[in-house]
This record gives sequence, C-alpha cells and structure tokens, in this order.
Amino acid sequence: MGQPTAMLDFFVLEASDYLERLDVVVQARAGTPLASEELVRLARAFRGSALMANQQVMARAAQGLETAARALRDGRLAWDERVRGEVVRAIDDSKILLRRVKAPEAGDAQRAESIGLGLERLAGPAAAAAPRSHMEGLDAGGRAFVGREVAAIASTLDRVARSLTLDPGNREVLQGVGPAMSQLRGVAILNDLPPLAD
Repeated sequence: MGQPTAMLDFFVLEASDYLERLDVVVQARAGTPLASEELVRLARAFRGSALMANQQVMARAAQGLETAARALRDGRLAWDERVRGEVVRAIDDSKILLRRVKAPEAGDAQRAESIGLGLERLAGPAAAAAPRSHMEGLDAGGRAFVGREVAAIASTLDRVARSLTLDPGNREVLQGVGPAMSQLRGVAILNDLPPLAD
C-alpha cells in the first residue's frame, strides 16, 4: 500500500471507535427520538479520519453515512424501521470493510460505493448538496504532509498522556504539545477535516 503501518494502524483504531459509537447511536428504536446531532458528528469524524488516512474506499462509505445522518438531523428523513435497518446494515458493512483495510479484497471499492449510494438515495435528492471534503483534491504530497504531521501529533499526545498517567503533577510534559501542533496551524484545509478542525 505504500502507507506507513503506524498511520494505518492509527486509522483502524480510530475508525473502529467511530463505527462502534455510531452503532450505539443507531440502536434507538424506530419512532423514538434519535441523537441525530451525535450521529452527524460521528459520521463526519469517521469520514475525516478516512480522508486523512487516504482510505478513499472507507471515505466513500462514510460519506453515505454522513449524508443520511444529515437528512435525519434536518428532518428530511424519518427514523422508521426501514431507515434504521439500512443505516445499521451500512455500519455493519463498513465494519467488515474496515477489518479488511490492510488486505483489501476484490469488490471492496464497489461495496463501499454501494453503501454510499444506497444511503444517499435513502436521504433523498437534497443529499446531493452535502459538502464533500477538499481533502479529495489534495495531491499525494499534501496528503503525505498532513498525514505525517497528524501522526506526529498523535504520538506526542500519547506520550504526554502516558507521562501524566504515571505522574499527574508533571505539567512540564505539556510543553511539547504546542510545538508539535504548530506545523499544521494555518493550513486552511483543516477546517474541512472534522477531527483536525477542532
């Protein structure tokens, strides 16, 4: 794949977490109130994570999830049994694709496209207006730069968290966080990448 193993491992962990949390949200029974704002947030973060890791197959499935989540939040789609079944199935299928991300099988890209299109059809014609991330237009060098910097930030934050776990009073370790993040400041595209914009 030509992608650093650590970055791919990080994506798999992060995306697994988003999918599990999405799964919890969609367990709400049909006809009951749905935490649609949380659904949008998690789907958007899942898509941003896939785009950052240059996992276009997973990003396509995530785009469909985000589109359906927006339609539910905006009241263009009702949380009925049919919609619930489609969204739950899409999340389950995304989990299967994610498990194979390190060794993709033939047809995985088509399966992701099917997930995305199916959910977009479900959301209705207004779904076409849903924004797509500028990350899709970044060249390989741009993606590599952002990917390296994000991996470095994640590594720094992990080190700081471990240090604070061992010595909660040690505030000096926090001084390394600012410099680690400074390389990405001012990169306009980050506003379109949910996990990084924050």
